[in-house]
Amino acid sequence: MQRSLLLSLVLCVFCADLFAAGTLYPISVNANSNTGVWRHFYEESIGTCHPITILSSSYGRDIRNAMRRAHQECGIKRFRAHGIFNRDIGLYSESNGTAVYTWTKFDQVFDSALAAGMTPIVELSFMPQALAAAGQTSFWYNGAAAYISPPKDYAKWRDLVKAVVQHLETRYGAAEVRNNWYFEVWNEPDLGGFWSGTQDDYFRLYDYAAEGVRLADPDCRVGGPITSGNEPAWVDAWLNHVVNGTNYATNAKGSKADFVCYHRYSDDPGYGSQRSRPGGLNDYYKAIVDYAKKYSFAGPVICTEWAPTWQSLSIHSDEECAASFVAKTIHLLASNGAAYPPPPVYSWWCLSDIFEEWNAWSGGTKTAFDGSYGMMLRGESSITDSWDVPKSEYNAFRLLHSMGDISLTLTGGTIADGVNGFATTVANHSSVQVMLYNHVDGGTANSALADTANLTVSNLAFASGRARLEYWLIDRTHSSAYRLWQGLGAPVRPTAQQWTQIKAAAALTAGAPTEIVAITNGTFSRKYTLNTYSVAMISLTDTATIAVREPLPRWPEKRVEPAVHAVSGGWIVELAERGAHAVQLIDACGRTVFSAAGSGPASYRIGDPGRASGMYLLSIRTADGSRVRPLIAGR
Repeated sequence: MQRSLLLSLVLCVFCADLFAAGTLYPISVNANSNTGVWRHFYEESIGTCHPITILSSSYGRDIRNAMRRAHQECGIKRFRAHGIFNRDIGLYSESNGTAVYTWTKFDQVFDSALAAGMTPIVELSFMPQALAAAGQTSFWYNGAAAYISPPKDYAKWRDLVKAVVQHLETRYGAAEVRNNWYFEVWNEPDLGGFWSGTQDDYFRLYDYAAEGVRLADPDCRVGGPITSGNEPAWVDAWLNHVVNGTNYATNAKGSKADFVCYHRYSDDPGYGSQRSRPGGLNDYYKAIVDYAKKYSFAGPVICTEWAPTWQSLSIHSDEECAASFVAKTIHLLASNGAAYPPPPVYSWWCLSDIFEEWNAWSGGTKTAFDGSYGMMLRGESSITDSWDVPKSEYNAFRLLHSMGDISLTLTGGTIADGVNGFATTVANHSSVQVMLYNHVDGGTANSALADTANLTVSNLAFASGRARLEYWLIDRTHSSAYRLWQGLGAPVRPTAQQWTQIKAAAALTAGAPTEIVAITNGTFSRKYTLNTYSVAMISLTDTATIAVREPLPRWPEKRVEPAVHAVSGGWIVELAERGAHAVQLIDACGRTVFSAAGSGPASYRIGDPGRASGMYLLSIRTADGSRVRPLIAGR
C-alpha cells in the first residue's frame, strides 16, 4: 500500500513536470543557407480609420504621433483610411449644379501623413453628399455619417476622381504619385453597410472611377473590388468584368485595373473560419490569387484589411495572442513558394484606438483596453504617459521590422498548433535573426502553458568567434500590458500612476539581458521556454562587424530634432517633440515670411517663395532651446 502510494506520487510529479514543460521542439537554422529574399510586405501599409483623425478627433487627440512612431519603429510606409470624400473633409460641393472643390482639409490630411513618413493608399470613398443619388448613410465618423449610395451623375463622379489625381500630382509630383500611391475604388461594396447599390452598380462606379484615374494619368495604379472576406465570388465577378466585360464608362472591352484588392478577417465565413486562425487567412489569399490566374490577370493581389476577427473584441488586439497571430500569419504567407508569393501589400487593421467608425466613447470614455481595433491605446488626453501605448501586436511588428532581407532555412517547428519560426540574415551576414512563436488556433488556450524550443544555429561565419546575443519576448508577462491592466482591476479610466505602470509593461521587453556568447565551430545552441501565445526574437550579431540592419529603432521620448521634407511647392516641417513651439521662416533680408505657433507634435506646410535661388532660415523655438536650419528656395 505504501509502495503503491509512493509510486503514484512519483508518477504524478513526473507527469506534472512533463505537462509544465510541454512539447520540446528541436529548431535548427542554417546560417549559410539562402532561400530567397525576405520581403517586408507587412510594413507596406496600415489602416487608420477615417482621414480626419489625422488632423483631429472627437476624442481630442489626433493620430499623427501614432503614425510617426509606427513609421519609425515598425517601418510602416503607407496608411489607408475610409471616407476622403466625407463631409468632415468637405472636398466636394455644387453651386447651381457645377462641381466646387475645396482642397483645404484634403491637403492637410496628406501633408500631415507625408510628414509622418507615410504615403497613402487612397480609398476613393464615400459618396460626397452633393453627388449622392440617395440619402442612405452608414456609420458615425465623428457624427458625420457616410453617404453610401451610387452617384446621381457618373460623369461628375469620374471628373471628381480625375480632379483628385491631377491635384495630388500637382501638389506632390507625378512621379511620386505614379510610383508610390495606390487608388482603391470604394470599401467592401459586397456589404450593405458600405454600399447601397447592386454589384452591377459597383462595376459602373468602378469603371467611371478607373477612367477618371486614366484620364488624369494612365500610369497611376487603380484597383478593386476591395471586398470583405464574406464574398470571394465577388472577386471572380469583378475580374471577369474588368477583363472581359463592357466598360460602362467607355463601352470598350475591359477596364483599367492594376491590382486586385481584398479584405479578410480570421472569422469571416469559409476557408476554415475561426477567430485567430492564421491558416484560414493564408488559404483565402491563395484562393484570391487563383481567381486572378483564372483570368490571366497580371497585376498584384493585395490585402488592405486583416486581423484575428472583424468584431470589436479583446482577442482582436488587446490580448497577447494577437502577437503570435501576427507572427504566424506572416510566416505562412511568406512560405507558400513560387506559386503564391507573398502579397506586396498586407495592411493590418488598424493603427490606433482613436477610431471613429462608431462613437466608441459616448458611454463613459473608456480609455484603456476595450476591444477596439487599434494596435495602440487611445489613452487619456490629459495624461501623456497614456498616449499611444503599444499593444502586443505592435511589438510583434517592431520585431518583424528587425528581420533581415535574406531568408534562411529553419526546420523543426510545426504548422499546426505549437512552436514554429523563421529566420533571416543581412547582406553582409554579420547577423542572424530568428523569430519563434507559439500559437494555438482560436486564441482561447491557456496562455500560461509553455513549450520549449531547443534552438541551434549552425554555419555561422562570424570572424570574431563571438556574438552579441539579444533575446526579446512577447507573452502574457513581457511586452504586453493587458494582463497587468486586468491585475489592476481592469479600470475603465486608469489613474496617472496606473498609466505609468501600463506604459512600462507595454514596452518591448528583453527576455534576458544582452550578452556576449562564444560561437563554437560556427554553432550557437540554447533552449527557450515559450508560453502559448508568445513571440520571441533571438538576434546574433558578430562582434567584429556592424550589422547592416539596426535591430530595434527606438521612438525618442524627449528632445527630437525637427524633420523637413521638400515637397512640390515648398516644405513640410515635422515637429515630433511635445510642448509649445514657435516656427518662423526668415528671408535673407531678415523678414519673416512664415510664422506659426502651437503645441507638438505638429506639422506645417511652408510655401516655397519661388525665387530662382535664395537662402532662408527656418527658426524653431521650443522649451529645449532654439534650432536654426537653412533652406534653399527655387529648387
